[in-house]
Amino acid sequence: MPTIKFKGCGDSIHLAKNSNLTELDNSSQQELMFGCRAAACGSCAINVLEGIENLNSKNAKENHLLDMLCMNGDTHRLACQCKIHGNITIESLS
Repeated sequence: MPTIKFKGCGDSIHLAKNSNLTELDNSSQQELMFGCRAAACGSCAINVLEGIENLNSKNAKENHLLDMLCMNGDTHRLACQCKIHGNITIESLS
């Protein structure tokens, strides 16, 4: 099971491979806020510090919103659009 580590608090959680990061919403260790869950609000913006290769690629909708938020760097993602394939370390940007 892949591990998601949170930079700020040092907590970590395990999710099944190919899970969406929105599943963190049901965790008592949640470090992310989720709003629309549809790449429309940006409340779940994250910076991927390690393991960016362990996430699915950005889609057009995610790229568009990140551009609008001036956050479309290589490591910026919307957690609601991320499917996890391996270990990652993230920090919330919201």
